Amino acid sequence: RLQLMDRLAEGTQRLWRQHRSRRRRAELAHGLERLQASWRCLLMRSLWRRRRHCVVLIQHRWRGYRLYRLFVKMREALVKLQAWARGIAARSRLVRYRAALLRLHTLCRGFVVRTHVTAMLECQGR
Repeated sequence: RLQLMDRLAEGTQRLWRQHRSRRRRAELAHGLERLQASWRCLLMRSLWRRRRHCVVLIQHRWRGYRLYRLFVKMREALVKLQAWARGIAARSRLVRYRAALLRLHTLCRGFVVRTHVTAMLECQGR
């Protein structure tokens, strides 16, 4: 009867050790899964931050490039507008200079003709 009780006690102890071992393995597995999930989350968060940084950098550069191109176009338009205005002013000055030159030429020709006529009259009068 004592041997039977010893065998039953050993069987009960064996079952208890197996149960405790399974529980510990399950707890370790659960802890390991949580650790792996945390590590994956950390890696994904790091990857997401890097990608977000790259996206923000690309957007920043693209916006800067667009604004630069707009600035260049506006500057070119302004240069053309200034050239057009300078051309109008130069043509206006040219018209005034030609009119003044024509007036001066007319006065000079008149002076030359009058001098010539006066000289001719003096020669005839002698």
